[in-house]
Amino acid sequence: MAGFLRIQNYPPAQPKERVVSEGAPQATAPPQSDEYLARLMKLVPAPVVALYLFGSNVTPTGSTLGITILIIWSIICLGLVVLFTAAFTTAPEARQGPDWIHVAIACISFLIWLYAIGGPFAAFHIAVGFIASLLVAGWTFILPYVYKGQPIANTA
Repeated sequence: MAGFLRIQNYPPAQPKERVVSEGAPQATAPPQSDEYLARLMKLVPAPVVALYLFGSNVTPTGSTLGITILIIWSIICLGLVVLFTAAFTTAPEARQGPDWIHVAIACISFLIWLYAIGGPFAAFHIAVGFIASLLVAGWTFILPYVYKGQPIANTA
């Protein structure tokens, strides 16, 4: 199960052949959208964002204690992003440790989502709604195009 979040920069996929009615094989390109969506799902730490939302909704608000708890909860969740992503991007069968670039990207993704949700940024009145929306939209859309994963390690 370890390594299932690892994004691999595989060599270009060879076109698959399909047989047409005359029996002559024809090349078809592999679906690119599947690769994009797979990278997108692996780069956004959705389980920790969901956990953060749960914790922030049960945290008391409107007091210094509430803000302090929210900050601590945000730091704990950021730590969980690091642990979760590092653990699930490790591929021991390929003798590869955590994909630290992926971990850093997941941390940035979490912080952008935290800014969009509000969290401690809203408590200190530094969250700006339209900036948060643009950050989430831009980061989420562009990221899977930019980060294709780490090269495959030679296990021989």
